[in-house]
Amino acid sequence: MKVFFSQYIQRLLKDLSIKVLKKFNPGIIAITGSNGKSSTKEAIACVLQGKFSVLSSPGNYNTEIGVPLAILERKIPRFFWLWPLTIVQCYLYSLFRRHYYQKVVLEMAADKPGDIKYLTSFIKPEVSVLTSIGPSHLELFKTIEAVAQEKRILLQRTRKNGFLCLNKDDPKVVKASQGLSQKIIWYGIGNKADVWASDIEQNLSGIKFNIHYQNDSLPIILYNVLGKHLIYPALAAVACGLIYKINLGKAIARLKTLKFPPGRMRIIEGIRESKIIDDSYNANPASMKSALSTLMDLDKQKVIKRRKIGVLGTMNELGDYERKGHEEVGEEAAKILDYLITVGKPANKYLAGRAIEKGLPTQNVFRFSRSVEAGQFLKKFIHDRDIILVKGSQNNVRTEWVVEQIMEHPEKAKDLLVRQNPPWKKPKELTMYN
Repeated sequence: MKVFFSQYIQRLLKDLSIKVLKKFNPGIIAITGSNGKSSTKEAIACVLQGKFSVLSSPGNYNTEIGVPLAILERKIPRFFWLWPLTIVQCYLYSLFRRHYYQKVVLEMAADKPGDIKYLTSFIKPEVSVLTSIGPSHLELFKTIEAVAQEKRILLQRTRKNGFLCLNKDDPKVVKASQGLSQKIIWYGIGNKADVWASDIEQNLSGIKFNIHYQNDSLPIILYNVLGKHLIYPALAAVACGLIYKINLGKAIARLKTLKFPPGRMRIIEGIRESKIIDDSYNANPASMKSALSTLMDLDKQKVIKRRKIGVLGTMNELGDYERKGHEEVGEEAAKILDYLITVGKPANKYLAGRAIEKGLPTQNVFRFSRSVEAGQFLKKFIHDRDIILVKGSQNNVRTEWVVEQIMEHPEKAKDLLVRQNPPWKKPKELTMYN
C-alpha cells in the first residue's frame, strides 16, 4: 500500500511540476555527475543571482520526488501521513502562483538506471552541466559505462539551441560529449579548456587560484575550504555565467560570497588546536582519493606541522566494485596518512587491510563499527595541531558524528555540519560530549 501511494505521489508531483514549468517557462540549468553536484549547484546559483531571480534546489532534493518538490518550493514532510497536506499545498501553488523565478538550478541524481530519463521526460534544460563520471551507485548500475550512459541522457535531452558546460579534465565526460549538437563550454585546470584555472595555492585558510577566459585572467580565493576538486564548481559557475552574459569579473565578484554546503572539505576548528577537514557529506572512491590528495598537497607545501589522521568510512552502493574501490583508497591512505581510523565493515576489512599491506603500521590503524565510537576514541587520541580528514558515505556511516565530537565548538554543529535537521537523527551517545 505504501509503495502504491509513493508512486501516486510521484505522478502527482510530476504533473504539478509540469504545470508550473509550462505556466512560467523559466530557464532551467540542470547538473549531474558522480561528484560535486551540490557544490556546483551552489556556485552556479551564486553567480546567476547577480543578474536574475534564481531558485536553487535545496539540499539533496535531486531525485524523482525531490526535484519536483524543489520546483514547487516544498519540502518532504517529516511524517508519511503529512503527504496529503503537502500535495494540497503543491496543487494550490501551481494554481495560484502569479510570479516565478527567471532561472531554476536543479541537481539531478542518478541512483539507479532510468532516473535521468525520468526527470528529463518533463524537464528540458537550456543549460546542462556534467561534473564527472566515476564509480558511484554501482550496486545497481554494475559498470561505470552504464553510469556514463545514464549521465549522457541529460546532455542529449538539453534543448537543441542550449549549452553544455562540461569538465574537460574527465576523459569519460569528454567521451560522453561526442556526437552532440549543443554548444559546449569546457572548463578545467589547464589551458586546454575554455574556462580554466592556474596558479593554485592551498593552505589552512582556503584555496587561491586564477581563472582565465580568452584574454582575461583574474584571481580568486575560496575561504575555509580545501581541495582542487572544489575549483571545478567555481569554473562551471563562471562558464554558466558567460552563457548568460555575466562577464568574468562579475562572476568572480559573486563567487567571493559563495559558501559551499556543509560536509564538503570545510575547515573546522578542532579540539586541542587541531584542524578538521570535514568532507563527511558522502563518499565514493574518486572523491576519497581527491580528499587524500589534498592532504598530500598540504604536506608537500609544509603546511601540516603535526600528525595526519584520516577517518574514512565505508563507501556505499559500490556493488561488485566494493572490494576494489576500498582497496584503492587504502593504498592511497598508506602513502599519505600517519594514522588511519576506519568505520564500517567494508572499510575495516578492505580499506584498512590494504593500507596495512602497503606499509601503514598495524598499530597506527584503528577500526570501528560505528562513527560514534570512532569519535569517542578520537577525543582522547588527538594531539595539539593534528590534521584530521573525515569522510564517508551518509547512510549507515554518518561520519559527521565524528566531527561533532571533536570540533572545538560543538554548539555550532547545526550551522557547520551536514544532516543536522529532521528527518536525520542524532544518536543519544552524542550527548556524552556535554
